[in-house]
Amino acid sequence: MKPMKPAQPAQPIQPAQPTIHRRAIEKSPLLSCYNRETKKNSLCRLAILETQQMEEVMALHHLVIHELENPDLYIPYTREEMSGYLNQASGLILGLYDEQGMGAFRVITWPGEGKDNLGHHLGIPQSQLGQVIQLEGTNVHPRYRGNGLQCLLTERALNCIQPNEKEGILLTAVSPLNGRSLVNMFTLGMHIAGLKNRQAQPARLVMKRDFYRQSHKWQQGPWIEAGDIESHQRLLAQGLEGHEASMNAEKRLLVRYGRPLLSHEGAVMR
Repeated sequence: MKPMKPAQPAQPIQPAQPTIHRRAIEKSPLLSCYNRETKKNSLCRLAILETQQMEEVMALHHLVIHELENPDLYIPYTREEMSGYLNQASGLILGLYDEQGMGAFRVITWPGEGKDNLGHHLGIPQSQLGQVIQLEGTNVHPRYRGNGLQCLLTERALNCIQPNEKEGILLTAVSPLNGRSLVNMFTLGMHIAGLKNRQAQPARLVMKRDFYRQSHKWQQGPWIEAGDIESHQRLLAQGLEGHEASMNAEKRLLVRYGRPLLSHEGAVMR
């Protein structure tokens, strides 16, 4: 008898790298954004950034980090991470430019099976981790804050990405204390589906959406304070998901939980 061959270790599933349609960005119209320095609107163009823009990207990144009121809300990028995004090996960066230079950028990644894939926190099967596309950081120069660029750059970036899977899974992680980003993600159709760093601080809310943005109808549930991690855990354990935000009379951000409504056939109602 021939000796049995040792079992081969399972090969990691490679991320299904999306197709990037550059012409969708190249042909996009100029954006009119209010410039806080000049006190008037400026015309801005969009571009998919490449490795030669590394120094511009890191300069803006360091400026944004330096000016944060609460640094715990943001995890800085390394040059190594930025390099992988700029050469489109593990993501892309969409930049916004005016006559003064770079005004903002948005990072989107495809993490594969790596430890940074937020799907691990949601129990997404290993066979589907390659479908994940993640919304990472948005950095905006002080002169362009208040223009809604987090949502705008996200929508423009997603318009130029085509998942190489039948269904893409869009994920992001948001601090429950970052009310503006949380509201923006709800605006983009994301909903709270899990937690990251449950036992550590700072915790992050893991938000999810079908890539092609099919909105749900919801059976409404309770409101909780956005920063109440224990209540988030309790409601998520009951199978509810956070899908809406509102400010109460005391100017505290609230999140509403609920269940996606199902049709008679058991499908989620859109």
